[in-house]
Amino acid sequence: LDIGCAKGYLVQKLRRQGVDCYGTDVSRHAIAASPPDIRPYLQVANITHQNFPNASFDLVLCLEVMEHLFPNVILAAIRELYRLTSKYAFLTIAPPHNIHDVTHISLFPRTTWVKLFQEIGFKREPKLENILLQSKLPTILDTNIFVFSK
Repeated sequence: LDIGCAKGYLVQKLRRQGVDCYGTDVSRHAIAASPPDIRPYLQVANITHQNFPNASFDLVLCLEVMEHLFPNVILAAIRELYRLTSKYAFLTIAPPHNIHDVTHISLFPRTTWVKLFQEIGFKREPKLENILLQSKLPTILDTNIFVFSK
């Protein structure tokens, strides 16, 4: 599940690779503007209220979303990620010095994000984070990579 999928391009790419993937985004406009072939796999949904059963996904992605949330909904969002995944959550979150985007409302140090996720029950997976950091993942943004497990 890709939460914050925008127009669903990652969902489309993964589905073309044979991955049973779905996406959600809070923006009706983004979902409506998604490619027609992928639209059946996308939903409009708030990060704190997703329309899927518990533990529906082995992996929940949340890329460049958390920093856009108001602080009072962050724990509810993390609880929803925890509810949805059966195994892992992979996130990218802008670091606190990334202040040039006015939509970045919640800019916390990495240690704060880790504590918030651990408070809900997630376990950090530093070995997996390091593998991803050393891979050839495209680095478009100055961002923090997080991998958590249940």
